Parts: sequence; structure tokens; C-alpha cells
Amino acid sequence: METTPALLILGLLLCHLLCLQGASPPVQDCCLQTSVRRIPYVAIAGYEIQSKDQGCPIEAVVFLTNTRPSRKLCASAAASWVKKWIKKLEKRKKETENKPKKSEKRPQE
Repeated sequence: METTPALLILGLLLCHLLCLQGASPPVQDCCLQTSVRRIPYVAIAGYEIQSKDQGCPIEAVVFLTNTRPSRKLCASAAASWVKKWIKKLEKRKKETENKPKKSEKRPQE
């Protein structure tokens, strides 16, 4: 039985597509829309920036809640309250980084 070149090419193409599908990058967990409601600051543990460069459809700020289990809440980076919360979170982060750890001893005066 003789294999035609077209059938051989078709088989190689199918094999190539199946191999590529198995090697695809993981699906990105993206916000598809943002909330217009203000998220209470006391409920926020941290944040992440979502960008279109990551393969997401919109730019957003993803707030992580301090509840168990933690939730991700999406907000517009252009909202004034979002900018304010980010500044406060950055300030809190700097304060905790500069705080001596309990295991470190402070010099006695």
C-alpha cells in the first residue's frame, strides 16, 4: 500500500496540533469586569495589578480579601478610591517591612 504525500502531511499536521495543544500555557485567571462599588479597606489584605500584557481582556486592580477563603475582587485602576487604597496598602507594606521581627533583639539603651 502506497502512502500519498498529502496523507503524510495531514498526519504530521495533526500530530503537531495535538502536541501544541498539550504544551499550551495555563489559563490565566482574569477579571472580566470591574466593580463600581467601593470595597471596604478593612476587608483588603493586598492587591495585584492585572494588565492586558498578561493576556487579560481588561486592565484592573485585583484586591485580595482577608477573609477565609480569600476572595479576589476586581476594581478599576482609574477610580479615586482604588488609588487611595493602593497608597494605604503600600504604606502598610513599608511599615511592616521596617518593623523588627520578634526574633530580632533590639539594642538596649
